[in-house]
Amino acid sequence: MKNLASAGPEPGPGCGLKAAGGRVLARLGDRIIATSDQALVMTDGLGGADIFIPADDLHIAGVAPGRRALLMEGIGVGFTLDVRVGEEQYPDVAWTVPCPGPEVAEILGHVAFDPAQVDITVLSRAA
Repeated sequence: MKNLASAGPEPGPGCGLKAAGGRVLARLGDRIIATSDQALVMTDGLGGADIFIPADDLHIAGVAPGRRALLMEGIGVGFTLDVRVGEEQYPDVAWTVPCPGPEVAEILGHVAFDPAQVDITVLSRAA
């Protein structure tokens, strides 16, 4: 996973998008803030990856525009999001791409989280 400080994924050789392959849990501290069976993994071709969770699968009190824009070649312009969980506000903890490029159009309506702040776990599907 890439930290938001790196300005998001930049596509390289082998960049791709695929289903996460299991249920995804996102935890902020001790709170589960998202669960999804429809999450997508975007690899950057350089060893990094980001997990995008459908916005409908978030369990948070709200989101608001964050403070940063992220220019990502081949992906689009992303924007950080501030997330509210209960009464707590977490600045720039998530990001989204409202107009993704054609190669990653499936991430429209999805949110990725900063792995420095949010623990993401992919549970394997039962065989």
